[in-house]
Amino acid sequence: MEVVDLEKIYMSLSSIYRFLIIFSMIGIHFYTFRQAEQPISQQAMIMYGVLILYGIFFGLFRGNKLMSYLELIVILGILYQYDQNMFYFLFLLPFTSLISSKASKIDIGVFTFLFIFFLWYSKEVEIYTLAIIGFGVFIALSIFNSKFSQINFLQSKIYELKKELDKKDVKIGKRDNELQIISQMFLHIKNLNETIEEKELIEQMVVSARAFFNAPYACLHLKKEDEFLLEKEDGESGKFDIPEILTLREVQEVPYNDKRIQYVIHYEGELWGIISVYGKRTSVGDGKQMIFFPFEEDDYEILSVYIHNAMSQIKHAKLLKTMNYLANNDFLTGIANRRHFGEKFQYLSKMANRGQSLSLLLLDIDHFKKINDTWGHDAGDQVLKQVSEVLKYTIREVDVVGRLGGEEFAILLPGAGEHAGMVAERIRKRISSIPFHQTITISIGISHYGEHGTTWEDVFKKADEALYYAKTHGRNRSVVYGDY
Repeated sequence: MEVVDLEKIYMSLSSIYRFLIIFSMIGIHFYTFRQAEQPISQQAMIMYGVLILYGIFFGLFRGNKLMSYLELIVILGILYQYDQNMFYFLFLLPFTSLISSKASKIDIGVFTFLFIFFLWYSKEVEIYTLAIIGFGVFIALSIFNSKFSQINFLQSKIYELKKELDKKDVKIGKRDNELQIISQMFLHIKNLNETIEEKELIEQMVVSARAFFNAPYACLHLKKEDEFLLEKEDGESGKFDIPEILTLREVQEVPYNDKRIQYVIHYEGELWGIISVYGKRTSVGDGKQMIFFPFEEDDYEILSVYIHNAMSQIKHAKLLKTMNYLANNDFLTGIANRRHFGEKFQYLSKMANRGQSLSLLLLDIDHFKKINDTWGHDAGDQVLKQVSEVLKYTIREVDVVGRLGGEEFAILLPGAGEHAGMVAERIRKRISSIPFHQTITISIGISHYGEHGTTWEDVFKKADEALYYAKTHGRNRSVVYGDY
C-alpha cells in the first residue's frame, strides 16, 4: 500500500497557484496596455520581472515557517509597491504554508497582526473594520490549522501502519520461506532413506544443503589428519573465496554470517567434516526475482536437523555394507564364503548355458593339520590368509575365488576351457613360493560345467573326486576329473 505524500502535493499545487496568479496579473496588465494602444512601460517590465523572480524563488524552496514569514513580507511589499487587487489572492500561499508547517497559535497571531497592520498602514481602514477582519482571519487560520493538524496526525498514523504492514509482510515472507525449506527438508530426508550408497549420500547431502537456501554454491570438506580437505562441491563458486583446505582454527569460527553458513559434522564422537553453504537467496514479488538474505539462527537449526538425519543414514549405509560384507565374505580371508560362492556359480552357469565355458577348481592345503599342530593355529590362520591373497592376485577379475571351509578353497574360471589346468598349475607353483617355516603345497581338483554336470552338486562332486585323487596320489598336483 502506497501512502500519499501531502507535503509534495501541497508544494506542487502552491507553485501552480502562484504562477497562475502571476501570469494572470501579467496577462491582464499586458492586455490593458494593448487595448489602450500604449507601449509597455519600464515600470511594468520591472513588475513582471519581480513577480517572475518571486514565483521561481518560492517555487524552488520547500515551505517552512521561516519561508512562510518571508513570503508574507514579500507579498506585502509587492502590494505596497503595486496596488493590484489580484495580488491579495497571494496571501493564501504563506497562510497555507504556515499551517502545513505545524504552526502554533502565536504564529497565527503574528500572521494576523502583520496582515491587519498592512491594511491599517496602507489602506487606512477603520479600527472597527480591522478588528472584525483580524478576528475573522485568526479564526479561519485556527480552524484550518486544526484540520491540517488532524490530517498530519492521520498521515503519520498511516505511515506507521504501512511500516507495520511492511514488517508483517517481511515476517510472513520469512515464515513462508522457512516452511518451504522445512517441506524441502522432509522430501530430501525421504530421498536419503531411499539411498544406501555412502558416496551417493554424501553427494546428496551437499546438493540438498544448497537447495534448502536457493544458494548458488555449497561444499563439503572432509577431515584428513589435522586438516579438512575440499571433497564435494555443488554450484558455481566464482563469486566466493572457497578454501581448498580448512584448519581446526577456521572450524571454530562463527557458524553463520550474512554470506555463509557452515556446520561442523561429527561421526561417532569424532570430527568428520564441514559442510558450507554460500549465499542464501529468497524469492520476492511474483517469485521470479531472487534476492540475497543473511543467514540466521533458524537456518542453522534446519541445516543441523538435516545433517543429523544424513549422518544417521550414512551410518546405516555403512552398517548395511558391513553386514552385507560379513554375509558374503569369509571373516578370516575376506574372499567369498561358501554361500556367496554358490550364488556366483548359479549366475555364471546361466552364462555357460549360452555357450561360454565354465570350470571349477577345488583346492586343499596339504598337511594343514600338521601346520596347526606344529606352529599353532595363529600360524595356520596366517597361511590361510596368504593362500587367499595369492589366489586373488593370480586369477583374472572375471574369475571368482572363495573359501568353502577349513583349508578348502574354490575358484570359478569362466571362459578358461582347456586352459583351466594351466591356471591351476600356475596357482600351485605360486603358493609353493609362500615364505613360511615349511613349504606350503596344495592339491587341486578340476571339473568342467556341462561336460561333468549341469548342477552345482554334480560339478562340485566331480571336482571333489579329482581332488581326492590328487590327495591320494602324492599331493601337490592338479588333476582334471576323468584324466586318471
